[in-house]
Amino acid sequence: MEELDDGVRGEIERDVHRTTLQGSSLFAEKSIGGVKKLRRVLFAFAIRNVKIGYCQAMNFVAGLWQHIDSTLRRFGKVVRCVYVCVLC
Repeated sequence: MEELDDGVRGEIERDVHRTTLQGSSLFAEKSIGGVKKLRRVLFAFAIRNVKIGYCQAMNFVAGLWQHIDSTLRRFGKVVRCVYVCVLC
């Protein structure tokens, strides 16, 4: 696995713990699994997409997908969503 820039890693760590979705317990303190999954998705995206890296609010986009449908591949959805938002 490629290394992630310490600055990007720090941004993701701060934002992952700020992620809250009204009506969802997915990111509550008791749900450490949701936080771990979100962190992995954001790290993977930032490593795979060096030019974009990590942008503010990506945690909410990824978290919302995770909340809506945790059975589908979140990584692919986040990648497509960001590409559409950045390239359009």
